[in-house]
Amino acid sequence: MVKRFIGVFILLSFWVSLVAGISLGKPMINSSQLSEPSSESQKRSPMVVGEPTILANGVSVPSDFPYIEVMVNENPAPGKIFLNNWSDSSPYNVMFNSDGTPYWYNKTIARQRDFKVQRNGLLTARYIPSINGIPGGAFIAYDSTYAVVDTFLAAPDNQGRFYEVDEHELVVLEDGGYLLVALDYRQVDMSEFFEDGKTNAGVAFSHLQEFDSEGNLILHFDTQENLNIGEFTQIEEHVKYGGRFPHMNAIDVDEDNNLIFSCRHLSAVYKIQRQTGEIIWKLGGINGNFTFVNDPFNGFSGQHAVSVLGNNRYLLFDNGNNHNPKTSRAVEYELDLDAMTATLVWEYRQDPDAQFSHYMGNAQRLPNGNTLINWAEGGRPKATEVTPDGTKVYEMNFINHYDCYRTYKFDWNVPAVRPYLIIESRPAGPTLLFNQFGDPDVDYYNIYHGTDPHPTAILDSSRLTMKSFENLENIQYHYFRVTSVSKTGVESDFSNEEATMIKRIGPGDEQILNGDFSGGDDFWIFGMYGYSTNAEGEVNDGVYHLHVGSISGNNGGAYVFQYPVELLEDQTYRFEFDAWADQKLNILPMVANNTASRDYSRIGNVPMGTSSKHYAYEFTKRSSSTSEAIAGFLMGENTGTLYVDNVSLKQVMTSVDETKAVKPERYQLEKNYPNPFNGKTTLKFSVPYSSDVTFVLYDILGRQVREIKKGSYSPGSHLLVFHDESLSSGVYFCKMKAGPKEEPQTFERVIKMILMK
Repeated sequence: MVKRFIGVFILLSFWVSLVAGISLGKPMINSSQLSEPSSESQKRSPMVVGEPTILANGVSVPSDFPYIEVMVNENPAPGKIFLNNWSDSSPYNVMFNSDGTPYWYNKTIARQRDFKVQRNGLLTARYIPSINGIPGGAFIAYDSTYAVVDTFLAAPDNQGRFYEVDEHELVVLEDGGYLLVALDYRQVDMSEFFEDGKTNAGVAFSHLQEFDSEGNLILHFDTQENLNIGEFTQIEEHVKYGGRFPHMNAIDVDEDNNLIFSCRHLSAVYKIQRQTGEIIWKLGGINGNFTFVNDPFNGFSGQHAVSVLGNNRYLLFDNGNNHNPKTSRAVEYELDLDAMTATLVWEYRQDPDAQFSHYMGNAQRLPNGNTLINWAEGGRPKATEVTPDGTKVYEMNFINHYDCYRTYKFDWNVPAVRPYLIIESRPAGPTLLFNQFGDPDVDYYNIYHGTDPHPTAILDSSRLTMKSFENLENIQYHYFRVTSVSKTGVESDFSNEEATMIKRIGPGDEQILNGDFSGGDDFWIFGMYGYSTNAEGEVNDGVYHLHVGSISGNNGGAYVFQYPVELLEDQTYRFEFDAWADQKLNILPMVANNTASRDYSRIGNVPMGTSSKHYAYEFTKRSSSTSEAIAGFLMGENTGTLYVDNVSLKQVMTSVDETKAVKPERYQLEKNYPNPFNGKTTLKFSVPYSSDVTFVLYDILGRQVREIKKGSYSPGSHLLVFHDESLSSGVYFCKMKAGPKEEPQTFERVIKMILMK
């Protein structure tokens, strides 16, 4: 029996989210104490990319949210659009409304795939990193309350061979049984199949496994034993030198209760007998059983996402890797099992005709007969919905042109039962985003706060779904959780609990806390990765000891870091430390984004000797992504002990005299800071020569609110503090106009400012 881990499990990554769901005796407030939003700008905000924002439907989203652009919206089929964005730094599962606003979302620790509603009503998605010590991840399942309730793993075969769960497909049946793709790695003598084949080629085999509702393995279809590697069609790599076979990427149950599955690297779809695994037919590929009729490409190539439509009809996304010209399309075939023909009865090609998606993608037949198509690659639409006659009624894409494995549409209207909380940490104070998705009965939210976990004191309440706080205790962890209060006065369970470190650091000040380890390991976070890694971190005599005792092969290691440190775009920083080891080994010092997927410092591997040495590196942050970062040390693929002391990270500042001597090369207005703000905010601007400068504030409708400042300024950089108690919360726009003295003000720049009281 394969174990399915039901309930709460721990996801190890560079941070941990604590989920709290116990209802306590929480104090209430009178809703009359809350003022109604006093302007439309409080109720509806435009999309503000790069800043936390409340959208038109009242849902608040973080600064890195994967917005979509809707290009066509002409009476599409009802339902929510389900998808994940293909991002290592800001991955999300999202249900979008057809207008492009999110109905529900969650930010995931690592990128996921194949977010969808299963046949028994569960929501599932593929989680990539290792889970419960098992490499290769798992599919995770959410119930109708959006709580994680199950995980789905592959099982050993009858020979005890271990399998990872492949990321391509999970099908959960109405009774809770399920089918998935299992993955393992074998060495194969490819010279038996190809003249110049490698005799010890490493091949990643994907196989089909079916389980009953209790998690018992009832079918293992081994593709090495049952399929012919010699019929491989070169789509990506050629398996004769090593690679993936057969690259199984879709499973479905046919109308006669047998199974079909798609094999991308064979350009074929197979049907097998469900109890025995016997092959019933092969559609496409080399030595296929059917003759294609009415198909200009004589079949499909490198396909994805085959599905059963009934009456011997099948829909798939044809990537068309080997078509001439390379063309991707959604196609529907009707099989004649007597004449053994596969007739193309419907297809849709994106305009222009030769548009090509070399990998991923899917097509879904909707209940009203329309077809939803995902073209997968960045610049191509992630959802194109067409009618049976090919009329396009809906189309959208990510604004940042993320790739996407699959897109679905489901008729889903399930309100959340408690809020979902995200915190954006900023030096001035945190911004909280909290949504009880889809629930129109929420009157307001209570925000609980404390400097210890599980706070029970209300800090504030809000009818909006976003709130910023300033002047919280500095150099201190702060814990938050949120509840909703309904219009009848019923308070929900707590949201997930989130913590943030308040660390207000001035320009040029030390960013690393306890860098000499005189306070033990305070503010430092230790972790390890890799299957069966044995490691520990501790402070002895004012020096940090990062020890890795054992790893599995070359895959494993440990790390120690501080989070958050604040990095500003186009600013230069100096990262310094003392380090040595008990033997020669390599380490990776890094200052990186908060998922460690983007290394700003770019130091690379540094060899350690056994004598203490001082290291210093300067780098400039060239990314406009989140300002939050981690700073620390990674010790991977080595065993031994690293010693670290006197760690420092500071912004490199020029002297006052140098600042005066350097004249700005152009006019510039930077984003206000902090933003969102409560009370006052600061604008930094530069003028290259003596200039007349005007600042004007506008509301969300483009109406002038007031002139902030008008005056003459000398060449250089200047700060302007803005404060206006008369303004209500909302989104505003500040326009700077400037020009040389006594000449027209030809320079203009507009920034968006969010006031949250």
